[in-house]
This record gives sequence, structure tokens and C-alpha cells, in this order.
Amino acid sequence: MRQYGREELQLLFQVHLGLFLVFGFSCYLLIAYEQFPWLSLIGSAVGVAIIVFFYRGKSTAPF
Repeated sequence: MRQYGREELQLLFQVHLGLFLVFGFSCYLLIAYEQFPWLSLIGSAVGVAIIVFFYRGKSTAPF
């Protein structure tokens, strides 16, 4: 397999993994709570985005 095809499949799998993780977490929140907690879903997404931002930037000062 060429390098281009491998990179494209890797990107596709990363997108699908993110979608499945969010879908699974939202299904858990839907089952666990009577009313859907939108702030929990938004807050977890923002928190993970901040962690990934610092991890990718190799900034070890906050950790």
C-alpha cells in the first residue's frame, strides 16, 4: 500500500474513532440521566481538546 493511501486511511479511522467515542459517551449519558446533560457533553469535549492541545504542543509545564 502506498504511503498516501495509508495516511488517508489513518485519517479516516481517526475521524471515525472520535465520532464513535462521542456517540458512545452520549448514549451513556442518555441512559444514565433522565434529562440529557448537554453541559457534561460539551464540557468533556472542551476538556479533552485542551488536554490534546497541550499534549500535541509538547508543553509539559501545565502537567
